[in-house]
Amino acid sequence: MLVISGVIISSLVRIFLEPLLILFGTTDNIMPYAAEYARITSFGIPFLRFSTGINPLIRADRSPGYSMAAVISGAMLNLILDPIFIFVLDLGIKGAAWATVISQLLSALMMAVYFAHFKSVRYELSDFISIWKEMGYICKLGFNAFIFQFSNLLVQIVMNNTLRAYGEKSIYGGDTPIAAAGIVMKTSVIFFAMINGLINGAQPICSYNYGAEKYDRVRDAIRLFMKSAIIISAIMWILFEFFPKPLISLFGSTSDDELYLGFAVSFMRKYLFFTFINGVQICSVTFFPAIEKASKGTILSFTKQLVFRVPLLLIMPLFFGLDGVMYAQMMSDLLSFSLAVVLLKDEFRKMSKHAL
Repeated sequence: MLVISGVIISSLVRIFLEPLLILFGTTDNIMPYAAEYARITSFGIPFLRFSTGINPLIRADRSPGYSMAAVISGAMLNLILDPIFIFVLDLGIKGAAWATVISQLLSALMMAVYFAHFKSVRYELSDFISIWKEMGYICKLGFNAFIFQFSNLLVQIVMNNTLRAYGEKSIYGGDTPIAAAGIVMKTSVIFFAMINGLINGAQPICSYNYGAEKYDRVRDAIRLFMKSAIIISAIMWILFEFFPKPLISLFGSTSDDELYLGFAVSFMRKYLFFTFINGVQICSVTFFPAIEKASKGTILSFTKQLVFRVPLLLIMPLFFGLDGVMYAQMMSDLLSFSLAVVLLKDEFRKMSKHAL
């Protein structure tokens, strides 16, 4: 499923590359670079999907060290190849793209090699023949994650186009807001990676104990990883609010780019203002599928992105211009956090009743 869907997506990206880039809000100045980069990195989509999907299986097979090594190896190779391809071989944006694809290939190969060394099962060729029932169950459990990622995609499209449209009416132009927002998104990935790592560790604990009807242990696990998420969120909030300039400068901005840097600093502070409560909402989205309540996780994902965020992204800029994009994110974070708290309290109440 991973490989076949990866090949299909890669093909579609290459066929509809320019319309997709326009849909994502690419400006005329950015288009040549975006097209060149995306055309090459599309070759890596099957490898990326394979390694991303197999990684949890290897962790579940009691080999988290190997799965981490596969991911880190690809990342380190990318770090090494980037300067070589970009500067030494003078390939520019092409070099960055090929470095990414080669690194994705390495991680995928390391994941594939592990199939011969699984501890819990021994695979045969017949195991890889698709069974519709299992495929349907996989899709059902993964639907929440799909909604979350797909809604992120839609939000990105709306936000980029909004930034371009309102940026062209401001002193920043169409390119600067999109570039600054991209850097802020990359920076926030650090936060999301930490929270996701926390969730991945807590998920099997919640699933096992919920299935064993040990609801006290489930509640204890929820409290523990929610507290941890809040602490991480608070630390990252301090970094985003008080040290935005050093964080943004890590991505290559110089003191000469005052217009860009000024907007990027303002965007980070406002766009990520509610980071200190975001950890709770993100954990909730993943917790509910872990106890076979995927519908609640889907509701949280769907409402935050499509019910709250997209309408706010379309409405708020009408009154506040470019700042409206940031205010839309702040409002959607606050509303989705409130909904997550309500659903979590309801689940706690039900588990308390079952435990009696």
